Amino acid sequence: MGPFNVEVVTTVGTGLLVGALLVVGGALIGIWLARRTKIGRRDDDVHARELRELLQLIGSLSNWTQGLAGEMSQYESKLRGALSDDAASGGDAGPSDGRWLRDILSSNEHLRLRLQDAERLLADKAREVEAYLSEARTDMLTSLPNRRAFDDELGRRFAQWQRYGTPLSVMILDIDHFKKFNDMHGHQAGDEVLKHVARTLTRRTRRHGVACRYGGEEFAIVFSGQPVENCLGWGEAARGAIGEGSIEFQGKTLRVNASAGLAQLRSGESFELTVKRADDALYRAKEAGRNRGFWHDGNECQPLLASSVLDGSGESADAASEPDWAIGLSSTPTFREEVKRRVAEWKRGGSTVSIAILRVDNWMELVTGRGQETADLVLKATIQFLKASVRDMDNIASFGSGRFGTMFPSARLENTQKIAERLRSAIARCEVPSPSGKVNFTVSVGVTELALGDSAEAFLERAELAMAEASDNGGNACVTHDGERFVCVTRRENIGT
Repeated sequence: MGPFNVEVVTTVGTGLLVGALLVVGGALIGIWLARRTKIGRRDDDVHARELRELLQLIGSLSNWTQGLAGEMSQYESKLRGALSDDAASGGDAGPSDGRWLRDILSSNEHLRLRLQDAERLLADKAREVEAYLSEARTDMLTSLPNRRAFDDELGRRFAQWQRYGTPLSVMILDIDHFKKFNDMHGHQAGDEVLKHVARTLTRRTRRHGVACRYGGEEFAIVFSGQPVENCLGWGEAARGAIGEGSIEFQGKTLRVNASAGLAQLRSGESFELTVKRADDALYRAKEAGRNRGFWHDGNECQPLLASSVLDGSGESADAASEPDWAIGLSSTPTFREEVKRRVAEWKRGGSTVSIAILRVDNWMELVTGRGQETADLVLKATIQFLKASVRDMDNIASFGSGRFGTMFPSARLENTQKIAERLRSAIARCEVPSPSGKVNFTVSVGVTELALGDSAEAFLERAELAMAEASDNGGNACVTHDGERFVCVTRRENIGT
């Protein structure tokens, strides 16, 4: 048997082995999921980690299979060429060789069909796994992220604070007299109250933070990238809105109030200590008569601002309306959910996705030095540039504090970085008229594309890292992260001009 024949046999045998591994992998996942329905929720964190590892393995096997399928197509072409040459030469290779080639072609076709079936099976199992992982991080009653998701979010934001100094605040809220309410109106009414609180917090914090169900009648909000002065107003407005709303239940109109405590992460402390200080502030609110909020400044607990005071952006917290430049933009949670959906589609064979995250350089100096009105004009100009640079299908989101995200479906890294660099260059040449005179400003942009093994969190984190790299190197730059290293696509002589 010649080298060509050995190569073909090796490829077919390897393909059969991979196909078998894929089928066995799918079966094992199916068995695992069946066991989960029987054993309940014990050791969920361990099982979630196991599932993520299984998903990575599936992705690796699927990619290997796709590569193998391509090689098999090439070998099939060679085989058919060999048969054609044999027929053209009058069958010099002999009838046994011809039959051998035809048998290999038949085996190749059977293998292709089996691999397709295996890939479909794995895609189905991967969807089941992803659904379970999503369920494991979501409170079933309120549809809010649950305690595990809160811990993960807080841990991720703490890591950002350690690396970049990104502000981080936590608010803990507790429904006042909830046990008495349940005793009086029943647990079904209590469930409706929990849903009402969840809806209120989601609506009030969607642009500023992430609301979670902390446990029982307690909820939490994670504010990241925002000065504590803003969080005080936003948090108190969200807490006050709970009591302003009402719940219709079995012909009765019900109302509840909530108490809250807030704390900002301080230098040298763990995020667990920050949560404890927020909890201390919550208990201080309870001691002071409930239906109010306190915040812990690191030394003592102080009352939160009344809900009628400014929310840190220059408007009444209750009366604040969405600025005209923000109309049509996605909120941070909506953007993240869309990223998760796109990543899941990509893992099932969908098109690639790229992300660009942009930050106005020296944002806090701009706000404090020029005022909120001028800062809003800069944001408006930035959005105008963004909207002029992207397609209708692209998704733009406002993250707050001069930060924006843009998702580019079906766009490769090399194309997205060109768009981002043109955007950066155009903004650097822009002058914004304001009450305090003309303002020149620059932006830092980080760009990345989905890579093998990415979760939505890792994908977004890489874009954030690229943006931070651009900012740390003087700003007014566009930096990409290809999954392995940073690359500055801005010509160095342009940086700082």
